[in-house]
Amino acid sequence: MTLVEIHADVDPAISVAEAGRIVDEVKSRLIGCIADVSHVVVELNSGVFEPETLRVER
Repeated sequence: MTLVEIHADVDPAISVAEAGRIVDEVKSRLIGCIADVSHVVVELNSGVFEPETLRVER
């Protein structure tokens, strides 16, 4: 059993649904092509700056 963790850069203009389809495809291909891989964790990155904390003003 092998766990693979990868980071995938995606176009920030695509929808969340499309990003989800990309993640599913990446997982399926890795598990299908590499015999020992049983779990895949994909972290999506859009290249857009995301601050550690967001200020909320009332």
